Amino acid sequence: MPFSDEQKQQHIVELQKYLHALSLTQGNIPLILPDGVYGSETSNAVKSFQHQYDLPETGNTDSDTWDKVVEIYKKDVVITPKYLNVFPSSEYVCTQGAHGGIVYIIQVMLEQICKRYDNFPRAEICGEYTKNTEKAVMMIQQLSGLPQNGRVNMATWNMIVTICGKIS
Repeated sequence: MPFSDEQKQQHIVELQKYLHALSLTQGNIPLILPDGVYGSETSNAVKSFQHQYDLPETGNTDSDTWDKVVEIYKKDVVITPKYLNVFPSSEYVCTQGAHGGIVYIIQVMLEQICKRYDNFPRAEICGEYTKNTEKAVMMIQQLSGLPQNGRVNMATWNMIVTICGKIS
């Protein structure tokens, strides 16, 4: 049964989405934007993919190429979680009065810990390192034998991440 033009375009967009995601994880596949047109950009991305995975470099998407694209997409993009290093540096210390993304992340992890343990102090998620955030951090430090100063250095960060990881 032949595909309609709309179905063909949907398949092309799906292929382009896979290749786009793979281009972000693998530097040797050109970045393309899904537009539903199997033009020279898509063909070049397919050729690069085929070259990388020892497939015939035609620029066309046959069943072997399609299956390999889907296999690699699932392995690299969908199945294996990527590590994200968000703590600024081993020398960084987050203290009361700090604000921004790192504080949000700390507060989200503290909130997860708070949901698991009834007697854990609540730190509101607001992006500002408040007194309540400091109290929750000090509880982590107390329970893990770290100096109870309410500051998130690398050791405290690692403990928060470890505890949070055990409850998810």
